Amino acid sequence: LTDYLPEESKAILTSHHASVQYQVSVQTTFVEPFDPIIGAQYIVLGEVEKSE
Repeated sequence: LTDYLPEESKAILTSHHASVQYQVSVQTTFVEPFDPIIGAQYIVLGEVEKSE
């Protein structure tokens, strides 16, 4: 977990592979209250919507 935006109920997860960085934005609406721990690893289940 690299960032959490409580006003948007959004968590940002980041992963590095080789020299590429990937980010996934996760809506946390269904798991509120969400107690984020920056730097922790999370497993996410759900649908993926691609955005630029």
